[in-house]
This record gives sequence, structure tokens and C-alpha cells, in this order.
Amino acid sequence: MRTHLLFLFVLGCGAAQPGAQTQVNVSNNVTNVDVTNVNVTQVSPSVNVAWGANGQEEIDFQDARLRRAMDEMQRLLGHAISLRFDVQMMPRPVARFFDAFFDHEVGLIPQDLARLRERDPEVFKFGQTRLTELRFDYDGSLRQPEVSFDVDAGVLLVKMNRGVPSGLMRYAFREAFDAYYDARFDGVEAEQIQVQDQAPFLRWLERRGFRGDRSRRGFALRNATVLWTTTARAGGEYHDAVGEWLVDRIRFFTNDYNHHADELAALPDDDPWHAGERAYIAWLNEAWPSLDDQARLKLLDAMYMRRSGPGREQDPYLREPFPGVDLFALSLGVVDRWIAAGRPTPQRVTSRDHTQKLFDFVVCAPRRSDRRRFDSPRCDHDFYRYASTDPDLRGRLVAEILQRNDTALTEALFANLRWISSPYVIVAWRAFEDVPEQWAAATIVLAELTGYSRQNLRTELYDDAARIWRQSRASHGPLLYLLAAIGNRGRGGRDMVPWDDFRRVFGSLASAADFEAYLSLGEDALVQVADVWPALGDPVAGVNALTRPLGRAMSDDHIRGRHQGFPHRMLRDLINNMKSAHQRAALRLLARFFKRRSERFPSEERALGSLIQMTER
Repeated sequence: MRTHLLFLFVLGCGAAQPGAQTQVNVSNNVTNVDVTNVNVTQVSPSVNVAWGANGQEEIDFQDARLRRAMDEMQRLLGHAISLRFDVQMMPRPVARFFDAFFDHEVGLIPQDLARLRERDPEVFKFGQTRLTELRFDYDGSLRQPEVSFDVDAGVLLVKMNRGVPSGLMRYAFREAFDAYYDARFDGVEAEQIQVQDQAPFLRWLERRGFRGDRSRRGFALRNATVLWTTTARAGGEYHDAVGEWLVDRIRFFTNDYNHHADELAALPDDDPWHAGERAYIAWLNEAWPSLDDQARLKLLDAMYMRRSGPGREQDPYLREPFPGVDLFALSLGVVDRWIAAGRPTPQRVTSRDHTQKLFDFVVCAPRRSDRRRFDSPRCDHDFYRYASTDPDLRGRLVAEILQRNDTALTEALFANLRWISSPYVIVAWRAFEDVPEQWAAATIVLAELTGYSRQNLRTELYDDAARIWRQSRASHGPLLYLLAAIGNRGRGGRDMVPWDDFRRVFGSLASAADFEAYLSLGEDALVQVADVWPALGDPVAGVNALTRPLGRAMSDDHIRGRHQGFPHRMLRDLINNMKSAHQRAALRLLARFFKRRSERFPSEERALGSLIQMTER
């Protein structure tokens, strides 16, 4: 029965400083091999056995199992190798050992080689061209096997106390491969690497070069940026592979920035870590236009670093990391791409749609759902939170969005400011007053999202609404929409907006054009008609403006489904408001609309009949 041994592979993880030799546990010189010919017998052209003083035993080294395994090894390696067994210290008889070896052990060696060739062809080729002999030495004093591969002599030595360790060839080839390239590349600056060595140098960086302390890793990163630059002209897989590797290393810096800031501050400016940081930032700025969206998303997500210690209430972000990277500008470039792509806001985003995931991460544009006009996608709102909590970036954020004069982007700005409960939202709203179309879009968002508002923000919105109403007649439609939302949500209730005293507080009543502008803002405006009705200056003109959109909405199952009790609850409230204000002409006009509709839609006759009776009482 084959014995599986788990043998300890102590890798050289205690990495040296740049320029130092890295120590590994696979020998390139088999100095501990006993080469004394103590009764050594060549039992076949490719098999030698050191029997020792106890003498030779009768073993069939022409066993089909052994020949089959050696033939398979020759096929895989492309050349024959020899086997040498040292059984001097093995208790006699040794026939049981060789029978088990032929039956279970030797056949696993070519399987191991085949698996390595498939999974790691570069390491396989390295060992394939060098291996000439396999030696198996028995040593009963060992607690675990020892493996060494002298790549110069081509001898792979296994010292063991029982069976052959599993994964022997993969381990020996990989360790020898790493030791060989450690000696070749460790401490070498990338400028010294020849073109033909770029691929193995990159492989070494990936496997070995980025291990050890902070300074050593900084040196490796600096080398990788040089390699990326030197391969840029030719392009191709190696250049792309270096770029991918560098993208994945972003977390090295974020981890240090987050958890070792004091140690970084103590490092001298010429420390390899700082050299790596400067090189990485220069690479990021240069490479950004050529990176794919998956890489850009990974980098942006890492660089928006949340503060975890003291001061996070004042500023939730760390802003010192990555000096020289304009995080706001990189994000703004994504915003422009989103606009150029047609402002996509799909309800579902697949895991492979990296472009849309990038758009959602930065722009975080609201979606329209069955229940909400502005629904939040899955995002952390980092672009807006990062800018709005920085006094130097707040003005820049508003100026850049105003410059683009894009309604969907304006909606995204104000929706995100509301979702993160930013105290800056009222200042941003005022900044849009000189651009009526964009200001109106912002006002609608604020009205829709007043449920996210604290009481003092609703108060500020109300005060500003009164001021703007007096200054700009063009703003009256959106302001009516905002005032309806303020008056009907939150602890302020209806008392916040004095509808019955509207003329005195706001300086004038709403005109028919104002009311039409209000109704044009959508179904939610129609649902709240009864609330804003006391602000109308001409109720007859108001009924004339109302009946057409009301007729369409009464036939819309979607609107009725969204707003419980619509339209009859709203119409009852509207009629009561008209009657309280003695608006008889408006009531007659509304009753005429109900009668005409009941004639056209007999199914509504009963419900409309009760409304007609209300207008006549």
C-alpha cells in the first residue's frame, strides 16, 4: 500500500533587500549525496543500485511496471533518464520496498510530470531540459523527506524514510526554477533586463519578486513600471500582462496607507517604497487612457479610501494617498463617457458588463422604477461624497456639472447629494438658479426625495422657494411641485406651506401658465393637485388646464395602481377645496367634465355620479 507523505516545504519568504541573494531550500548543488561506490550495481542500462555492505538481493528491475513508467517519463521529457537507488541503510529484505515502488510509486512520477506540463509549461520546460537522473536514497533517521535538484548536474535527489512523496516532480522543478531565477534577477533593476529576458523577469516578479518587506515590494513595483514602459512600443501579451499585474498591486498601497501611515511617514524619501510609489503613480496617470474598464473600476474603487480612524466625521476620506493622481478628474472622465454613451441606466447589470459597472460606480445615476421616479442603483456614491466633503472640490463639482448642461447628470448630482444626506445640497441648488432648465431638474429631484430630508433642510428649501418665487416667474411650476412635497411629507406636515395664505407669503398666486407648467411635471403633480389648488389665481383656467391630463390619467391603469385611491380621493379633496373657496364657476366646469366622461365611459358612471353630486350640493 502506497504511503502518502506530507513533506514540509519551507519557502524562502524572508525576502532580502534589493540586491541581496534570496535563500531557498532546494539545492542547486547536491553536496550531501554519498557518491562512494559501496557495492553499486548497474542492474540495467538505466538503473543503478547501491546495495551497501549487506549485499545484493534478487530484484527484477525488468519489471513491466518500472519499464512502463520509465518509457512514459522518456516520452514526456523527450530523453531518457537514469534511476539510482541507495538502500545501504534500509532494513533487509528490500524486496517489499521495490515491489511497493514498482506497484504504486513509480507510476505517479510521469503523472506528476504530465500535470506540471499542462499547468505550468514554463517550469516543466526548465526541469525537462536539465533532468538526467533521479536518485532515491533511504535514510531511516529522517522524519520527513528531503528533496534537492542540482540543475547543473541534472540530478534530482530524494532522501526518504518510506515512500516517494506525492507531487515530487512539481515541487522539485518549481523550487529549482525559482532558485535559478532568484539568483538571476533578485536585486536587478529592470533597465538591465534584455528583451529576451522580459518574459521570465515578469514571471519572476509575479512569483517571487513581490515578496518580503515594504521596501523590497516597492522596488519590485518600480521595476514593473519600467518593464511596462519598455514593452509599450511593441505592445503584446507581455506588456498587457505587466499592466494587469500592476493594477492588482493597488491594494499594496491602500493597505500601507490605511494601516501603516506612521511608518510610511518615517521612511526617508529615497527609500525604495517611495520610489515605487512615485513610479506607480506616474504609471497610473500614463496608463489610464489605455486601461480597460474592469481595471479602471478596480483602481477607482481602491483609491476612494474611507477614513477609519479619528476625523472620519469631519472628512470620511483619506486624501493624502496617491499624491499626483487627480481622482476627481479621472472620475469626471467616466462621467463624460457615460453621457457620450447615451446615459445608460439599465435596471439589471451583468457581472461581465464592466463598462456599466464603472458608470454606476462613478455616476450612480438614478433609475425610474414602478414606485419611484428616482431609485438608487447599487453604488457607494463615492464620487459625490468625496467631492462634496472637500471644501476645494465642492465648487469644482458644481461648476463641472453646470458646464455640461446635462439634465440627466444634474438629476444624478442632486439625487446622490440627497441619498448621502449632504448638507451641501442647498448650496448646490442655489448655484443652479441661473440655469433655469437645470435648476428645474434639480428642484424636481429635491421634491421627489424630500423623504430623505431632515426637518431643517425642508425649512431651508421652503425659505428659498419663497424667495425664488418672488424673483422668477419661470420657476413657479417646479416650485409648486417642491412645495407640495414639502407640505405633505415629514414632521412639517401641511402646516409648513400656508396654502390658504399663499398670496401674502409668496407675493402672488400661480397663473394658469404656472399651473400648466406644474402639471407637465408628471403624474405625481397630478396626484397632488388638491394640495396646490389654493395657490391658483384663476380656478376656471385651472380646471381647463387640468381636464386633459386628468382624463388621460384616469384611463391609465399604471397610474391608478401606483397611487391608491386615485383619482377619486384627489378629486373629492379638490371639490372640497373649491367649495370652501366658493369657486362655483370652476365647480360647474368640473361637473361638466365628469358628465361627459361618464357618457364616454359608462363603467365609471357610478363613481363619477357621486362626484357630480358633490359639486352640486
